[in-house]
Amino acid sequence: LNDNNLNGTIPSELWSLSRLTHLHLFTNNLSGTISNKVGYLTNLDATLNLSSNIFTGQVPRELGMLNNLQRIDLSNNRLTSSLLHLGNSTALTYLNLSHNILTSFPLSTNWNELETLDLIEN
Repeated sequence: LNDNNLNGTIPSELWSLSRLTHLHLFTNNLSGTISNKVGYLTNLDATLNLSSNIFTGQVPRELGMLNNLQRIDLSNNRLTSSLLHLGNSTALTYLNLSHNILTSFPLSTNWNELETLDLIEN
């Protein structure tokens, strides 16, 4: 659903799609906070891309419970909070948090598979 000029918040019905393995909502006009219901997407093991939107606030703690997630791209938003709860994500190979307004960053010894880390312009 990327590049579709979607507005507003992510529809709550999306969080009930528990068989999703990839979620691409980048380059839209989605806003508000990222729902803690992202933790309902228990089969999300490949990619979560919510980049280039207008999300604000903190990354929900529940995102850190998706331990098999390999790629997270939350770049080009207005996220501000500490992301220490992502430290348990052992399958991460790609993490892009660039172009936000983060005040701290989690560094984890669990990220043995991490190949790309982008934090530019925070």
